[in-house]
Amino acid sequence: MKKMKILALVMVVAFAAVGGAYALWYDTLLIEETVNTGRVDVNFTEVCGSDWGCNYAVQARGPGVNVYQGSLDSMDPGNPNESKNIGCKDRTIINNGNTLSMTLTNGYPGYQEFVDATIKNEGTVPVKFMFKLTGDPDGIIHDAVTNPNGWLIVEIKAVGVNGAAIEGYQLDPDKELRIKIKQRVRQIAPQGATTTFEYTIQSVQWNEYDFYPLPDVLTEPRITGPDANPTIKPIPWGVGGFLTTP
Repeated sequence: MKKMKILALVMVVAFAAVGGAYALWYDTLLIEETVNTGRVDVNFTEVCGSDWGCNYAVQARGPGVNVYQGSLDSMDPGNPNESKNIGCKDRTIINNGNTLSMTLTNGYPGYQEFVDATIKNEGTVPVKFMFKLTGDPDGIIHDAVTNPNGWLIVEIKAVGVNGAAIEGYQLDPDKELRIKIKQRVRQIAPQGATTTFEYTIQSVQWNEYDFYPLPDVLTEPRITGPDANPTIKPIPWGVGGFLTTP
């Protein structure tokens, strides 16, 4: 019996030695990621214009002083009458750069002036602009197609890009776009009218403009460049990964 106990102990020691001889060797690989999303931040940074400050009523009178001096209204080419400071178009940037506020005071038929403003992309993502009139309760904005009876003509275009419209214009991070807002009061304008309207220039990330987004699924391969198609279908595996042929 004593010999059996000794033999069992020897076998336990032997198996322990074998286990040590065949121990699992290993190393560790980690995947570590930090995700930092970008931001869309577009603001008005500068504004100027052709007519500001209505001083028609407050200008001092006296010898050699013309009550109409100051910021004179523009005249049409060929108009023989003298310019006077009757109307004005004041402007200011408010709401931390998000709003360009303009006030046309004492407008009259034929009054035409402009406001220049600079839009800057202060974010980290390229944007494209979506432009729309969001409020015209009294129907004053003249559009030959949708509202021929409007008495205020408004034209808003990008400057320095061949007179391009703002709609669809791409503005990259840290870049600026200058726009010109021109307005003219038509001959049919009523007297003593007061109204308020607004335009919205929405900045959307450039890749989502005029694009029907895909569902939240992972697809391969990602198609890039001008030939990108929103209908992406998986392509079979080939040598070295996904095939790049159509």
